Amino acid sequence: MSLVENQLAIFRKRFWPRFLNRMDGCPPTGNGPQGDAMSLAPALSQSLLDELDRRVTAVAASLKQRQQTELPDPRCDLLLATYVLGLTTPFCESSPPDQHLGAIRNRLAHVMPSDRVTQALLATPPDGDDWYANALEPIEAIGRKDGREFFIRHAGGADSIQN
Repeated sequence: MSLVENQLAIFRKRFWPRFLNRMDGCPPTGNGPQGDAMSLAPALSQSLLDELDRRVTAVAASLKQRQQTELPDPRCDLLLATYVLGLTTPFCESSPPDQHLGAIRNRLAHVMPSDRVTQALLATPPDGDDWYANALEPIEAIGRKDGREFFIRHAGGADSIQN
């Protein structure tokens, strides 16, 4: 397993054990073009990528406003990464883990530096902080709902994005 696949496996395992079975069943993809750095697929339109970026930026701004501090908060970064996991899932359901992780990284890179992206992907809620631990699944579900809406609107929902 590559480092990227391992990172995604750890990220998913910590918060969503139900993803483990889906990850094991990911079909391999061909050696076709990889598309843009989002790693979703070459077929995604720039307008869709722009809409996804605007949504991630809006969610990040909302989290920052609620945080009410100028310093970056790793907990907010974790919440945003969780949202982006859900947002990108409809486009990556049949993709290998490294493509999904690339999609998450690329969307987060539009709103935070790469070192914070890596920290967010590897973060876990602090022990005893039940609010954050319990908030992750609903936040991922909100991201997934938003992602499905984008998927249906832009891809017709007829097929999953694959290389």
